[in-house]
Formats: sequence, structure tokens, C-alpha cells
Amino acid sequence: MTDKKEHKKEHKVEHKSEHPKHHETKKPREYNVWMLISIILGVVLVVGFFTGIINVGAMGGVSSSEASEKAISFLNSQLLPPGIVAEFQSVNVTYDRYLVTFTVEGETYTTFVSKDGRYFITGVFDMDEVIAPPTTNNNQQQTAFDAVDTEEPKVELFVMSFCPYGQQAENAMIPVVESMGDDVIVEPHFIVSVSGDQISALHGVNEANENMRQAVIWKYYQDSFWDYVSEVNSNCNLNDIETCWETQAETVGIDVDDIKTKTDEEGLALMEADTELANTYGARSSPTLIINGEKYSGSRTSADFQAGICSGFITPPASCLGVLSAQTTVASGSC
Repeated sequence: MTDKKEHKKEHKVEHKSEHPKHHETKKPREYNVWMLISIILGVVLVVGFFTGIINVGAMGGVSSSEASEKAISFLNSQLLPPGIVAEFQSVNVTYDRYLVTFTVEGETYTTFVSKDGRYFITGVFDMDEVIAPPTTNNNQQQTAFDAVDTEEPKVELFVMSFCPYGQQAENAMIPVVESMGDDVIVEPHFIVSVSGDQISALHGVNEANENMRQAVIWKYYQDSFWDYVSEVNSNCNLNDIETCWETQAETVGIDVDDIKTKTDEEGLALMEADTELANTYGARSSPTLIINGEKYSGSRTSADFQAGICSGFITPPASCLGVLSAQTTVASGSC
């Protein structure tokens, strides 16, 4: 919504960067899909297969397609965390069992299924039984994120403008910004790689250009920034952003020509500054939320973001009492 300035154009681009630092408060441990898959499907599978831990006969056998369907269903419903999906690739008959190949987030894995369709062979899982969720005892209560206290928390959100996880985090942060108003400023920063006058972003040139535009909008049209991000995330995609952004900017009162001019003049310097800051914090992935110099480690809901920010106040303001949605809007992935 606010003022405006001169005129601009655009730069060139395409990748990312950063490094770790500061103490990180421990949080309820979330599933790590790679650790889960590697341990369960790697180590235990090898042990289970070569030592013959599972010994199921072929009596009452099922077809290979039935066995593989059941295995994928079992993976998605009971082994993998929400938002992470196993996709079937192929099934082959080997000795007295089926070899099922599947992918999880682009990585390929294999597992065995008994000929009777009952056992998922990675240490013995009976797929006809429901796995009980892990229990926690009172002595091992997992602690919530708690930032160092200050008069006014410094909140910095590092994203890639077209990382889906980053956009989801932004969408979850917007209600926090709206609810807390002047009590907190959430500063956006962008994860890129700068070499000379070349800016690289993970999702290509269009993302790098949008990263620069958003940095300029934050600098000169801060009051309209989150409205603009909301419009872009809802209405634009990586392929059409080079024209789509203009409509969204106009919708929230931002001078398009001014942003073009300033992005051409200042975009590179802003990305250099963001890269240096990201390296300082070790913000390598999108999204990374920093509160008072500490990496936030909680869930990515509006309510949890608000709680993390409010944990950083010496005296929390009344806006910290606002009730925001605790519905999970972001899977625990990153770009």
C-alpha cells in the first residue's frame, strides 16, 4: 500500500546458499523421512533378508500387484509422516517373495513383501495390525521452542520465493503478522547464490528475479509487502511470474515501474546482503525462521509461529493472546 520511488528493470540469476550458527533449542522431535527410510529400509532390510528373520511360506499367495498395492498403502498410512508419500514404481518376483520398488521424494527404495501379502519385510511388520503411535512419558516431555528474551524480538524468515515449503510458511506467517500488528516485524530474506553480478536461485532465473523484486518491495513498500506476497502465492506461478507480479503489485497499491527501476538498481546489492546474512545464520534451506538469532524449530502453523515469536518477548504483548489456527499448513520439508 504505501509510497513509491523511481524506476527499474531486472537482473539475471539461478541457485542458493548459506551456513549454521547460534544455539538451537530442541523441539518435539519430528520424523526425518530420510533417517526413517534409510534406517528402516536400509539397515533392517539387509539384516532381515540375509539372516532370514522372516520365514513366511507362499501358501494363500496373492498376486504381485496386490502385494505391491498393500505395501505402498502400508508405507503411506503407517510408516511415513503426513505429507510424505511413497509412489509405486515396479514389482518383481524373487525367490519366495516380491521385490517392490518405490520412490519417496525422488529417492528410490526397495523392500520385500511375502508371497502371502502379509509381511512387509524390513524387520517384521505385520500389515494386518495397526502400529501403535510412539508413547511419551512424563519424564521425557519434549520441550517447545523458546527464544532468548528481548524487549522486541527480531524475526527473520528466509525463503526462496517459489519454494512450495517457503510459500506455505509465508502463508502461515501472514495471519501472525496481521494479528500482532506493530508488536512484531517479520523481516523477509531470500536464499540465493551470488557470484560477481550473477544471481542464481534454486528454481531458476524467474525465481531469482522475484526474490529481488520482493526484497525491493520490502525495502520501499513494507506496509504492502505481506499483502503482495499473499497475492503472488495465490495467483502466480514460476512460469508466469514475470508478468503476473505486476497485476498483484497494482492490486495492493505498489508502483510497478518504481519496482522495476529499483530492482535493476538495487536488486544485486540486496541479494548480496541477504546471502551474507543467510551464511551468518546457516540458513541454507527454505523456509528457515530465525527468532532473536536462534533457528526456530517448531511446527509451521500460524499458532506455532506466533508462540515461537512470543517466546522471545521479555513481556509478551496482548497480541500474543490472540488465538490463531493450529491446523498444519506446511509439511516438514524444505528446498
